[in-house]
This record gives sequence, C-alpha cells and structure tokens, in this order.
Amino acid sequence: MSDNAKKKNIGIIALGIILLLGMGLLLYPHIRNKIQLKQQLELGQKCLAESDYDQAIKAFRAA
Repeated sequence: MSDNAKKKNIGIIALGIILLLGMGLLLYPHIRNKIQLKQQLELGQKCLAESDYDQAIKAFRAA
C-alpha cells in the first residue's frame, strides 16, 4: 500500500471517529433528560403507592 493510500485511510478513520464523538455529544443531553424523566416518574409512582401525595405531585411536576 502506498503512503498516499495509508494517509487517506487514516484520514477516513479519523473523520469517522470525530463524527461518532460529535454524535455522542449531540445525543447526550437527550439521553440524560430521558433518564431523569424516567427517575421522576418512578419516584412519583412510588410516592403514590405510599400515599405520600405531596411528594408524588412534586415528582410528577419535576418530570
């Protein structure tokens, strides 16, 4: 394989890595929000089951 072909392959691999990292950075806030939403909904359900209505309302509002 020639030096130019090796450089081209390295460039393509580097570009792929940069694109994957960029996508991860763009999706991270969305994923974090989904996790927080799920946690708040689960907390609200738990509070409802325990008849702790004030905390259930707070958890559902936070969701």
